Amino acid sequence: MGGSFEQVNLSISGYPWGIWAAKYDFEYEPGDQYFCGLGYGEFTDNGLPGELYFTMQGEDTGDGRIWARVAGISRAYENWGFYIGKISGGYGSDFGGIGMGIFYDEYFFESLYMDRYEMAMIDLSDRRMLIGTGGPGSFAKGGDINVHNIFGGDLEFYDMYEESLHRGLMYFDVYGEFEGPVSSAWTIPIAGHGYRENEAGPSLAWLGKINGTGWEKGTITGNFGGFWFSEHDTGEGYIYSAGTFGNASEDAAGEVIGNYIEGEEYRFEAMGVGEWVEVTDLLSASTFELVNDFVTIPITEVHSAALMGGSGSFIGAEGALNNVMMDISFYSNELGNVWAALLTGNYSGDRGSSWQVGWEDGSTLNGTNAQWNPDGTWRSDVSGSHGDYAFDGEVGGTYGDGNFQGAGAGEWQEGLD
Repeated sequence: MGGSFEQVNLSISGYPWGIWAAKYDFEYEPGDQYFCGLGYGEFTDNGLPGELYFTMQGEDTGDGRIWARVAGISRAYENWGFYIGKISGGYGSDFGGIGMGIFYDEYFFESLYMDRYEMAMIDLSDRRMLIGTGGPGSFAKGGDINVHNIFGGDLEFYDMYEESLHRGLMYFDVYGEFEGPVSSAWTIPIAGHGYRENEAGPSLAWLGKINGTGWEKGTITGNFGGFWFSEHDTGEGYIYSAGTFGNASEDAAGEVIGNYIEGEEYRFEAMGVGEWVEVTDLLSASTFELVNDFVTIPITEVHSAALMGGSGSFIGAEGALNNVMMDISFYSNELGNVWAALLTGNYSGDRGSSWQVGWEDGSTLNGTNAQWNPDGTWRSDVSGSHGDYAFDGEVGGTYGDGNFQGAGAGEWQEGLD
């Protein structure tokens, strides 16, 4: 049932936050084992009003108590960023089905994209529940990480000044077991689907990895990043979009914190929160279906590379391509091999439907059937090579003022002559 939290004390280390009242938006009945929701809150920072947008997911322990993890974006005066924490409490008839609690284990970090949130508003109508799996993870010193499940959600933010720009917040909870030897450096491949309310199937497929930066004294730290692909029914047809999440690009941030215990059971739990950014909405249904099917089982990142300083030209035209960067990742599982990439660079002169780019290490990217639309959007079929990897698929994005960016995916093979 609906309701509201009243006079919840939120204290974020290093920031003088005060009392805030939050309304939450989800269906919950006492006895539900799990619940997930979205909400809005207000607080004061140095006497000035601030706002919170948050997601939460939790569990009813069956004894009149609930716990929930919360993650969201906060804004007040010059203090902008994300927070992660937990709420514990109880419910009863006096609280309309859900009760008061204590907020603890706070963590706050700044948004790299914070300036763009200045006039942003949350769009509660466009939200998804994220359900995923983690591939076999590992420590740099040789230990193993076994992930049980990944669960979270995402929100979209609306900017009144840039209606075409889609971006938002995502969070997830990941838990499992591990065995040593452990190290501060560790990785976990992550992938899964996103579901809107009342959807028959997933409308979002995402894949990437967590890069660990700490695993000591019971505390886990790291960052995460990757790529997402979505399907959206406009009522007049489907749009297929792609973009990045977390620190897969310089326009977003994604951080992970957690804890672990050692003893008879070597268990860990961590939570990630960060931003996602749309790059294109011109991809084909086949690309979405490829990735959507691929992430139904755990994945492994076989290889990744950030290729810098590429150059090339438009075939049959006078235009040139320079300073091309391709951040590409190659994933694999029992269903096949999928690559995903972010592409940025500069162009000059006339553009054409075919183009080529090369890098000093011998990597290549060739485009055909390219479309450069008057509204500043583009897409192209692509094929290329990097080391022993050969790949093909499609890329789409935006261009203007001599700059372009794109995102895409496809299939790859290894060991070709």
